[in-house]
Amino acid sequence: KLKLFGTVILMILYVLALDLVGFLPASILFVLLFNVLFCGTLEKNSLLVSAVIAVVFPVAVWLIFGKLFNVTLPYPSPFRVMG
Repeated sequence: KLKLFGTVILMILYVLALDLVGFLPASILFVLLFNVLFCGTLEKNSLLVSAVIAVVFPVAVWLIFGKLFNVTLPYPSPFRVMG
């Protein structure tokens, strides 16, 4: 049940974070926390693998869709943060 509720909470926070910080930082954080949640351990090796995956996959998606296919991905809205 922890994984189910953790996933739901992470998804909600991810959607909210997309608008505040943009696709890349929100996705890196989401993938990292999702991996840690489902891995179930906080060992150094496990966290290192999760961190590498959390950076590589969102960056790859950003490069493929954002740059190669020219798809507009969410970017931060500085006016929303400031006021």
